[in-house]
Order: sequence, then C-alpha cells, then structure tokens
Amino acid sequence: MSTSRGIYRLKELNPSLDVGELSVLLGSLSSGALSITVYGSAARGKYVRGLSDVDVLVVTAGEPPCRARTFGLSLGDVNVVYMSREEFCGALTLGNQIALEAVSAGVVVFGEDPKNLCGNPPEQEKSPPVGLTPTTCGRH
Repeated sequence: MSTSRGIYRLKELNPSLDVGELSVLLGSLSSGALSITVYGSAARGKYVRGLSDVDVLVVTAGEPPCRARTFGLSLGDVNVVYMSREEFCGALTLGNQIALEAVSAGVVVFGEDPKNLCGNPPEQEKSPPVGLTPTTCGRH
C-alpha cells in the first residue's frame, strides 16, 4: 500500500487529523521498513485533536535503529514503536497488544500489511521476542 493511500484512509476516519505533517514524518521513517502501520485511536477513527496521540508501528527486516521514538508535531505526539520482523512475529504469537492491534485494526501507510509478515511458522515453545529491550531513540 502506498503512503498516500493509507494517509487518505486516516483522514477519512479522522477529519480533524492534519495529515500533511504526519505524511512527511511517515515518509521519513520508510527507509529500511517492511511495514509502517498506524494503530490506536487514529486507526479506529477516534482521534481527538488536542487530546490524542498517533501510534505508529514500524517493522524492519533487520535490527531496528531503536525501540521507540516520540515526535512532537502540531497534531500531537506521534509515538513510534520499532520491531524487527522476527520480534514482531514473536510478539504477535505471544499476544502483544501493539502487534495484535496493528494486525486487527491498523491502517497500513507503507509497505506490506503486517498480517502478511509472519506466514505460518511451525509451532514453537513460547519465549520472549528476541531483542525487545527498552531502548529509545529519544524525543524529537
């Protein structure tokens, strides 16, 4: 899915969401990303300007640049969570709320739909996803 199509869907769901600045930010996150998905209130059409933040999941092929980053934009904070494909698939298997919400109700704004990232891996013993440490990139 293209960034503009996903952004159009977010605007359709949330008429008060100023998507111009968000679109530029999401485009800047696409380097190395397999998938960028907006989840949470903005994806459910419940964004309220001045009260809501925008939640974004970036899934990368390899080790992500960091675990989390917050960007302060005029529309509100944009909270970005990064996971490698391996981490995402492990998190989904374990019932991680972010992964589940991205798959069930997220709006894909770049790359592959997260529903298609994991395939059907063989049944494995459940263990924590590799590399999920609370490292952040900082606030911008």
